[in-house]
Amino acid sequence: MNNVRNSEKKLVVLSAPSGAGKSSLLNNVISQHHDIGLTISHTTRDIRPNEKNNIDYYFISKEKFQAMINEEEFIEFAEVHGNFYGTTKKEIDEKLMNFEIVILEIDTNGAKQVLSNIANCRSIFILPPSYSSLKKRLLARKTENKEQLEKRLRAAKTEIKEATGFDYVMINDVFEESVTNLTEILYDVDMRLISSNHVDLIKPFL
Repeated sequence: MNNVRNSEKKLVVLSAPSGAGKSSLLNNVISQHHDIGLTISHTTRDIRPNEKNNIDYYFISKEKFQAMINEEEFIEFAEVHGNFYGTTKKEIDEKLMNFEIVILEIDTNGAKQVLSNIANCRSIFILPPSYSSLKKRLLARKTENKEQLEKRLRAAKTEIKEATGFDYVMINDVFEESVTNLTEILYDVDMRLISSNHVDLIKPFL
């Protein structure tokens, strides 16, 4: 991807199953570190009451999304739960111009696409404390009906299997500790946070 900047700045892919709490973690870390930027994805799903266009996502039609695919504007895109999500090359370039660390909060399919196209891109996978806690978090959100909830739980198991291919795997249990761990990974403060055996961490979820 020639028009994605190749610089000394740090590009990080971060993935997690829905309900693992990655957005809360990221928002907390970014609020404390102004040299970290988060890319905004395009999506065709409906906007939720607490969301804002051009801040949480770029909300567009499926027709517009397809046109952007045809123009090869995306570095990654995927269909998730019946809707399309994607990150443009332009979005990454603009964020790298303004931040030292740029994070792509995307699913595992998108992560694979980015990691195969951009060299020296770091990858982090966030796990919930347990499968039961993941289900409780999704229920508490009250954003999906029963069918959608079951679909997300099935997808979670598939996504967690992909965690073995990530550079880092961390469990989001105690929020304050998780914020510290994620920050240290991003800034290379403590390289011992690299899991020596990702399989042991994900085994309880499979």
